[in-house]
Amino acid sequence: MEVLAAHGVEAAANEDGYVSVEVPCGKDDQRDCQELMADIEALLTEKNLPFVPEEVEGRIVIRPPAS
Repeated sequence: MEVLAAHGVEAAANEDGYVSVEVPCGKDDQRDCQELMADIEALLTEKNLPFVPEEVEGRIVIRPPAS
């Protein structure tokens, strides 16, 4: 979450059996989900972080792989 905040993306922690980070996007938010997904994927790759982003109902969920 600190890395996202340093890049201007507000995120909130969520626990559903595993730790994930949710970032709102889409029609209820000013951020476009596709653009945000691309930015997050680039950031994760740049930082070599082993997380998987996916779009779920108007938000991007960043979670560990295989969870």
